[in-house]
Amino acid sequence: MVAREIQIDEHTDRLLTDYAQGFDGDVNEALASLLLARAEWESVADEAEAAFGPGLQAIRDRAEDDFREGRTVSWD
Repeated sequence: MVAREIQIDEHTDRLLTDYAQGFDGDVNEALASLLLARAEWESVADEAEAAFGPGLQAIRDRAEDDFREGRTVSWD
């Protein structure tokens, strides 16, 4: 276990305190849960980018080409 002192603004403190209620008020567990969840979401995002990135880039590139070459219609 590591002890660390941090400074956060009052709004963040209220949010963390509210979130910690789901952990019987234990701010340490709540903060650890938030950080672990963030790490998991980063992993999910990396996997999605690896799986779908090339296809999404191709769609973007086609759209940019269409715009550049005047093959688009405005919403008006």
